[in-house]
Amino acid sequence: MIKKFKKIIIKIGSSSIVDEKNKKIKTKWLNSICKDIKSIHPNKKIVIVCSGAIALGSKLISSKSLRRLEDKQAAAAIGQIELAKNWDRSLKKKNIKANDIFMFPIFGDRFDTIAHRQYGDSNLWWIIAKANGYSKGQMSSDPEKKLRIPTEIGDI
Repeated sequence: MIKKFKKIIIKIGSSSIVDEKNKKIKTKWLNSICKDIKSIHPNKKIVIVCSGAIALGSKLISSKSLRRLEDKQAAAAIGQIELAKNWDRSLKKKNIKANDIFMFPIFGDRFDTIAHRQYGDSNLWWIIAKANGYSKGQMSSDPEKKLRIPTEIGDI
């Protein structure tokens, strides 16, 4: 049945990828699914939609405070980068290149803070701005707008 489709979308819930007790990525599980992806990757476009950012970020925020929206947003901002890096690392082990990451910024997020979390260098903010059609000097976007975060800096 899978052979007739050109694009496959894989949706992964938080409990599948994040250990509930220690709030860490289930690395063996992630490596296993990347092996499965590799077996269908050459012939198909694979889109991965993965939850788990709040679960990963919650280890740094008191669980009591995760009732408020802004605390969930903060946990997501912390966790989404860790989630993306783990996916990238596991895919690279299988010689699969991740194209881009898409995310929704939290209220008050700026391109420089996102660049620092993603690339480890806030001076690379312009890469995110340019990839999303923003002009020079514009440091933030609408929090409702999905942002493209290039995984390969040389692509810009």
